[in-house]
Amino acid sequence: MQKEKNKQIDFKNILLSAWKIARKNKYLWQFGFVLTVASFFSNMMILVDDGRREMLGIFNFFWLENFLTKNFFKNENVLAIFLVTALIFSLARIVFQGALIFSIEKEIEKKKNNFKIGLKKGKIYFWSLFFFSLISEGIIFLAFFVLFFPVAILVSKGSYVGGIFLGFSALLIFISLVGLIFFLKKFGYLYLVLGKLNIRESMELAYALFRKNFWQSLWMGLNIFFLSLISICVFFIFTGFLTIFFLGLSLFFGFIFGKVIEFFIFGTVVFLFLLAGFFSISFFQVFLQTAWILFFHEVAKTKKPEMLEVEMAKDFSEKTLPLINSEHIDNR
Repeated sequence: MQKEKNKQIDFKNILLSAWKIARKNKYLWQFGFVLTVASFFSNMMILVDDGRREMLGIFNFFWLENFLTKNFFKNENVLAIFLVTALIFSLARIVFQGALIFSIEKEIEKKKNNFKIGLKKGKIYFWSLFFFSLISEGIIFLAFFVLFFPVAILVSKGSYVGGIFLGFSALLIFISLVGLIFFLKKFGYLYLVLGKLNIRESMELAYALFRKNFWQSLWMGLNIFFLSLISICVFFIFTGFLTIFFLGLSLFFGFIFGKVIEFFIFGTVVFLFLLAGFFSISFFQVFLQTAWILFFHEVAKTKKPEMLEVEMAKDFSEKTLPLINSEHIDNR
């Protein structure tokens, strides 16, 4: 099997092209908005401890946790509504993930598409994406138990030196596995949606593609990570200055017109900031997904449009499976 030489990936061009596509096609932001709201709910956890419900995760921020637990989550009906809403958004996240991938691909191909068409396609890929995600998360959960259960046993028996050494080794293995699963999901989702492959084929090809383009994939991930970090810092610095300004403004008007005006201005500003934050993250969701799809096209590109021979891992038998590119999709 002939091996391809390492390609030089133009990461700058990928990111610039992703930015242009995300900025131009604003209907994609609707998919990103639902993904953002769904992520908001998925980052919350309910913990029942001694009969007292506590809100953890994103709500564990200064006074907000106590405020919500004392005023909202003591009520069984409110708690049930919150859990049902979180479940609905978690399932919707999968549908809109598939819809976003499909819609971005159509924009790259410059084919007609809209929110309604993308959402319809997202529903088609729901079960494939759901089980792919379930298997991936299940592997992580199982690995965590297998790796850290012996560490807990050693520590409980007083063998702290062995526990620390084994724990450090387990942590390194676990971090590597989480990184692998991250890239398997990134590429696997694209094979599922763009290639209409089954879960097994998508997972095998995602692993083969990642192994064949390990350094390029890692560098792409680092580019995305640092770009996200810079964007978050800029956003918080900008909103921080605006918050101080409007807080002073609300206190000033509150001093003149009373507390009602003060709370009204402050509440309005907080609402607008949250709305701006959600839409900013929604755009960024679209941008990131577009960047990964463009990168996928680069690393999966071959001289033969319809096929690419990939060298599978030793655990798999060597075989030829279709890789996805726009020309191959059109012919299917």
